[in-house]
Amino acid sequence: MPRGQFAMLEQARDEAIERWGYDRLRVIGHGEMPEWLGGTRYLARFHDPEAGHLNLLTLALRPRQCPI
Repeated sequence: MPRGQFAMLEQARDEAIERWGYDRLRVIGHGEMPEWLGGTRYLARFHDPEAGHLNLLTLALRPRQCPI
């Protein structure tokens, strides 16, 4: 990943800290991708341990099994 693009992710993380006081975002670089995702296809990403994910397909197909 070009250094400029990685720096943009770091800048977005820093902006979240400054604007909202949210310091939980972590930038995961290309070198750590195999550990996180099992491959090197992606160049970088954010990890937010406080974020949730709603699987809409599970909700649509099996609404009784969805935890909400």
